[in-house]
Amino acid sequence: MTLFFTMARYASMAGVSNAVAAAQDHYRKSQHVVVHSRVILQHHAQDIRYKDLGDRAGPYRYQYMGFRLIAKSPSRYYLVSKTADYKSTKVVVLPDDDTVRVELS
Repeated sequence: MTLFFTMARYASMAGVSNAVAAAQDHYRKSQHVVVHSRVILQHHAQDIRYKDLGDRAGPYRYQYMGFRLIAKSPSRYYLVSKTADYKSTKVVVLPDDDTVRVELS
């Protein structure tokens, strides 16, 4: 039991340490993301560039640039601004469905 508790505690501390290091580095090792959306996204992330491509763009008329991918679950994308730091990070959670198209690079 002691070994299990010690390993769980170590894994938790290592995870927090890695997360803080990634945030302090402004998520430079994370993938760049361009979001193409059918609807206007409501978010509070800073330094995200928004472009309305108009009717000619088809169903995904709204484009958002400046995100980085920090995690992906089976049904969601977890994004932050590329200029985010560990003290003021706002995470934007997007559904993985047909309302958005996520372009990773």
